[in-house]
Amino acid sequence: MKLKRMAVLYFLLAGCKGICFSPIIIAQDASAAYPDRLPYAFSNFVWWSDAELRTDLAKKLPGLADEIPPTVAAETRISHALTSLLRERGIVAEVQVQDPSQFAFTAQRVPEAPAPAIVFRILSPEIVVDKVMISGAPDQLADKLQDGLHGREGREYSSRQDWQLKMTVGQLLETNGYLDST
Repeated sequence: MKLKRMAVLYFLLAGCKGICFSPIIIAQDASAAYPDRLPYAFSNFVWWSDAELRTDLAKKLPGLADEIPPTVAAETRISHALTSLLRERGIVAEVQVQDPSQFAFTAQRVPEAPAPAIVFRILSPEIVVDKVMISGAPDQLADKLQDGLHGREGREYSSRQDWQLKMTVGQLLETNGYLDST
């Protein structure tokens, strides 16, 4: 399926009181078609590992593959199954689906960043990082790591950002003379 991409240009209008903008919309064919099937991922289902959640979903949705069509029907089916799995654990939650933008397929990505995917996340209750705890770090770096990661406390948790965390820790270790951060 080929999508049209819209570009909106705004021009500042002269003679307006305050700030006035006039949009001009330009339609153009998108160079990359949106895929018929996409991988899916989970953002903040902290009660399961990715593998455990996929196994439990497969029990509820026999034949579920690693990629699904980006359609309301397919996404709703998985969203309802996830809501049911949460309810089985006594968690009343609203599951949200986020489709990748067209831009995600054409833009350059950092090699460590996850590939574009349909992402299922718990919208409510909000899943936040309570406290960052450092374990197994060299004593001379534990405080620096704690200071560097303290800003994540109280913020929304997403496993889709784990690669950024690993890069941050790796850079801190490298700047302190460590050759490997694994």
